[in-house]
Amino acid sequence: MKIIITLFLLIFTNLVALETTLVPYMEQANYTNSYKNSSTINGLYTKFKEPEYIIELDYETMSLENNITTIKQTDYTLSYSYFLRDNYQLKTTYHQMSNDANLSSSAKVYLLGVKYFKRNSFNLGLDISYSSYDKTALATEIYQLTPSLAINFGDYKSTMGKYIVKVETNIIYPKSIDTNNTNVKDCASYTISLTQFKGDFINKVSFYTGEEIFAVKDNGFSINNYNELYTSGYALSTRYSIYEDLGIFLSYKRDNFTEIETNNKSKIQRYLLLLDYTIK
Repeated sequence: MKIIITLFLLIFTNLVALETTLVPYMEQANYTNSYKNSSTINGLYTKFKEPEYIIELDYETMSLENNITTIKQTDYTLSYSYFLRDNYQLKTTYHQMSNDANLSSSAKVYLLGVKYFKRNSFNLGLDISYSSYDKTALATEIYQLTPSLAINFGDYKSTMGKYIVKVETNIIYPKSIDTNNTNVKDCASYTISLTQFKGDFINKVSFYTGEEIFAVKDNGFSINNYNELYTSGYALSTRYSIYEDLGIFLSYKRDNFTEIETNNKSKIQRYLLLLDYTIK
């Protein structure tokens, strides 16, 4: 026990000596034409940064109200990125979620990613993920490929600011436990986003279409772990720098999906608020 405590203290001491970003956040979601009514998420994201690597940690709790009961869910995410030769980023992420109900699915997600980039020009990435679900899911194993391309243009000092256009594809291969369920099938979705950097603001708009089931998103930090087939959605967000080391972020997301077991055509609207504080 003393050895474990000593190692933990050594690791923690080294981490707090790095550039550290703390991000407490909360999200409220409302559902339409669904057995789910609303959900609330509270979380804390932490990033430790060095020139050669980045360590990211995320912990969140969710309370979801539905027509039957209240679901409590907890998520843990750990991610490590390493920069190689000034043009490559290698990344690995582990995400675990657990809950106390039979209407949603606990899961473990493993992700490996590589990105080639030229600063202020473009980046080309590929993420490969594997998700393992418990028996309440209609698919027990999911494999996913996520290629992406982002192009930079413009200038921070110009009237219009700097922009990043990104296109991304999620290609999903679920292993279904019900071979007669035609909704649990290989599928793909396509996302395009535009981000503007202007003065103290970072503004972003994104849209996706296609089909997604048990999708892994945001480099492994967001997981759709319900028996639902997502078909389209969009998101709007803005970040404002209050001070050099303190910012506030607001976003709105809307998704359209089908509840596979009830065949309901549903939608979800999410409202997110977060603060980010960087200690250098």
